[in-house]
This record gives sequence, structure tokens and C-alpha cells, in this order.
Amino acid sequence: MSINSDSVSQPYQKYFKLATGKDVLQELRTSGFRTQELIHGIAESKAGFRYEPDKWTIGEVFEHLLDTERVFAYRALLFARGETVISYSFDQDMFAKNANSSGRSLSKMADELMRLRSSALDLFGSFSPAALQRQGTLNGVEMTAEIMGFCIVGHEAHHRRILEERYLK
Repeated sequence: MSINSDSVSQPYQKYFKLATGKDVLQELRTSGFRTQELIHGIAESKAGFRYEPDKWTIGEVFEHLLDTERVFAYRALLFARGETVISYSFDQDMFAKNANSSGRSLSKMADELMRLRSSALDLFGSFSPAALQRQGTLNGVEMTAEIMGFCIVGHEAHHRRILEERYLK
């Protein structure tokens, strides 16, 4: 199914626009490969690098991708199973602070990202077309399970671009 980006509400539209909105499973596969290529191209010695003092380290960015994918996939599961309202969000800065990314290698995070993406592919592949289109409200924003999948892809693309432009120049 193809989704028009105009049908996606703010604040998720910025992530959705980084995906094509055509085939959520294919986009999850492609995005996962791109992120694997990126993380495997970064030296372990760079994991603690920040491009500015108050910004996350490279390791914290990858940990954030792990956390956010879990959260977005769980939200998609809730909508697909019929939950109609999700009224809580997560504090990404608190998650980053408590994630222990400095105690983990990039290669371990890469392995975890690959397993997590495989799990997301299984999850989204298990949804019927009707389940993908089940709507709910996330913090006052209309959403479907499928749109949450595209948001995983767009969120990941957003952070890959930041890594490439600001951390890895």
C-alpha cells in the first residue's frame, strides 16, 4: 500500500517524508542495510565522539535508534491489535542518559540493531492489511500501525544523515 505524506500528522511527518510510503517491509529492509553499512564503517575508537559538547556521542545515537525502534514497533503493535489511544511518550534524553552506551561496543550495537530489525520485519510481516490500517491516537496525533513502521524508517534515515553530516565528515 502507498500512503500520501499529507495524510500523516505532525510531528511524525518529518520522519514519514524520509520514507517513500510505499512498502513498509521493503523500506524496513533497505533502511536496516543502510544503517548496518554505516555503523560497520565507523571505528570503535569513534564511539565516544561528540561533534559539540552538549550533543550525544556516536554510541548514544545508535543506542537511541535501538530504543526508538523498540518504542515505535510497540506502538505499531498496540494499534494493530486494536488499541485506540496511546497517551504517553518517552523521554529520549532520559533514555540516552540511562542506556550505558559508553559501556557497549559499536559492533555489539550493530548486532543488536540487526536482530531488532529482523524482529520488526517479523512483526510488520505478521500484520494483516487490516491490522496495518488500524488507527489510533498517539499523544493526540492520528496514526496507523503502518505509519509507525514508516516512522521507524524515517527516524533512522534522519539520524543516519546527522551522523554522516555532523559526526563523520
